[in-house]
Amino acid sequence: MNKKGYYRLLAAGLFLLMFVVIGVPVVVMNHLFYSNSVDVRVEKAEIIIDKIVEVMIESGELKDEVFGEFDLLEEANLDVDSINNGLNYISVEIYEGQDFDSKKKFIYGNRAYSVECFVESEKFPRCVEKEFVFGKYKVNFLVGNNEIGKGL
Repeated sequence: MNKKGYYRLLAAGLFLLMFVVIGVPVVVMNHLFYSNSVDVRVEKAEIIIDKIVEVMIESGELKDEVFGEFDLLEEANLDVDSINNGLNYISVEIYEGQDFDSKKKFIYGNRAYSVECFVESEKFPRCVEKEFVFGKYKVNFLVGNNEIGKGL
């Protein structure tokens, strides 16, 4: 037999081809999947509002404890350090009567967000503003969050 060793080159070429056909798409897909960041600022603000509403309301009415010494963050089981880290803002205002006179306010976090919430920019916080009416009380919520989710 007169073998010259070409079969070795053929095996190396096939290995290189398989490496490119399989390896390159795997690397590209991993890069695309893990390089995207997730923006959950609005969703987090809505979750905070939902948690606060749950602890303030009983049978469709505001609890009487809300008007006393009521620790909103503690009752809603929200992490105080997370709220006060400068990336969150919570404002809850309770109004009473026909003229909606201010009855009670809860304000936590970065107070600059009360203005920055209304600035349209990628780096500024995203905020959720909601209003509920419970009996003779109107409750306004403004919750802002600027914790941009990290990549997976």
